[in-house]
Amino acid sequence: MTTHGVSAGPSGEQPLPGRPEASRRLAMWASAAAGALGLVGVAVARVQLSTRPPCPPGYVRLVDLSRLGVEVPGAVVVTAGCLWLWSRRPGPHLPAAVVAVLLVGLVLLVDVSVALLLGDQWGSQFDPTCWTF
Repeated sequence: MTTHGVSAGPSGEQPLPGRPEASRRLAMWASAAAGALGLVGVAVARVQLSTRPPCPPGYVRLVDLSRLGVEVPGAVVVTAGCLWLWSRRPGPHLPAAVVAVLLVGLVLLVDVSVALLLGDQWGSQFDPTCWTF
């Protein structure tokens, strides 16, 4: 049988996006992806912090935003782990799925910005993000 032009699966269930297990699966996969990307982000940020060049003479790191490259992905890893554990329970998990997808977007943004900063500072004699007065 078909419902609105969609054929039923072998078990007779309709493959519609409003099923509770669809949001549960999305929450699990998105939180796992956010956790994995967060771990990669923490590793890249640690490399960036350990290899960044010093400030030029007379300059200081007034606002050191590079440390957020470690803290934000670390917080995403913890939050994604909690979401993954919560989404293992049966039932609909639409809020968890939405939050997990937003976490993936946030951690991708942070990972790309830290990787670009690492590429910008690679081989530099001085850190371009330092300030003077």
